[in-house]
Amino acid sequence: MALCHWNTGSKIAGQVALPHRNIHLLIPKRNPVNGYREYTEEDILLLNRIKMLRMLDIPVSDIRKILYEKEALTSVLNTHLLKIKEEENRLRQNYFLCEELIKMDMSVTDLSEEMLDKMISGKEEYIYQLERIKGQDRIQKIFDISKLTCCAR
Repeated sequence: MALCHWNTGSKIAGQVALPHRNIHLLIPKRNPVNGYREYTEEDILLLNRIKMLRMLDIPVSDIRKILYEKEALTSVLNTHLLKIKEEENRLRQNYFLCEELIKMDMSVTDLSEEMLDKMISGKEEYIYQLERIKGQDRIQKIFDISKLTCCAR
């Protein structure tokens, strides 16, 4: 079994090992002579697994369940995908709302109380209505263009 020795102040220990040690996912042994943490090959493999899961934004609590409570990775990933989808929808709505506000070219003080209420309390319905209006505008434009094309002949 090979050991890796890292001084507490080393760049690798500070950037890689400490965050996972502080959240008790990886607790390396200390060398009693020099105080360095000693990482086994298994520790390095575990560290890389943790890093991969964190790259996917898997919460530490879920990583702990996967590693130590034997919860299935697919179960955690399926739940995580649902959360990502919810976040994606929220971001898409915010993006659309930002686009619409930019098109309105208003200052924040120009937003009426009614508009603010619709945006805050009924954001999803408000966005749905804006999308519907936008869709109707597209249909109207297509209709107008087809009339011009048809009648121009």
